[in-house]
Amino acid sequence: MFLHPVYPMPIPRTPEAPCFNGHNLSEFMNVLESHLSRAQIVDEDIRVKYLMRYSTDAIRQAVGCLPELDRSRTGKSWEEAKIVLHDFYGYLDEHSPRAKFLRWVQSAADHPMFVSKAQVNTYYLDFMSRGQSLLDNAQISKKDLSFAFIQGAPSSMKATLRELIPEERRNRSMPYTIKNTLALLHSLASPVPLMSPSSKAVMNTVFQSPAARFQGAASLSKIGTHETRRLSLKLSTRTLPQMAITLPSSMFRHPALPPHNLAG
Repeated sequence: MFLHPVYPMPIPRTPEAPCFNGHNLSEFMNVLESHLSRAQIVDEDIRVKYLMRYSTDAIRQAVGCLPELDRSRTGKSWEEAKIVLHDFYGYLDEHSPRAKFLRWVQSAADHPMFVSKAQVNTYYLDFMSRGQSLLDNAQISKKDLSFAFIQGAPSSMKATLRELIPEERRNRSMPYTIKNTLALLHSLASPVPLMSPSSKAVMNTVFQSPAARFQGAASLSKIGTHETRRLSLKLSTRTLPQMAITLPSSMFRHPALPPHNLAG
């Protein structure tokens, strides 16, 4: 039986050893994983130890105490260790796949608003074709990928999209899933857009009896402001007479988008 020779890992700080100083993370990881594969090292704790061993003192002092990278701990995950390094230093690696992907996300947000489901699907397929490989290679977390999908939506749709996402899911730590965000984008791009609760209240008032409409109009006036806009609803003369409804101007404005959440 033929046995493949086992190669030793290079001694740190020697010319043949990889060294990570905070830059060119993707190149460093490629070289390190080649050495680990050649040396047939599969134990994840040992792999993480080499990850820190081939880093400079400054890097070890900065992130070596994190649980995903702490060499004194056991039961570590190689994939989680790589994600942590990408989170801290990936932005310095302008040529890394993750950095290129995030630049694409920023450029995607500059596109005009979606007006059809086909445009939404094109964005989704393009996004997943770029982001899925990063997720598979542990270069981005599932949460960051979900958050990036929201960030890549057209900026002109962000305010409306934000209103439709539950408040507790408007952040990077617990973002709305890609599947749910895709459903919202489909609805916003469809011929019959989603209606906010206040708009539904208006339409319910329109299609009620005259007495109920009078009561509904009184309740709507409670949420009004000094400035109002008039919306003329032309209905068939066989159903309801033509009428005009006064809407509060606040219904036509969206709150400013917090920069630390769904930034455009």
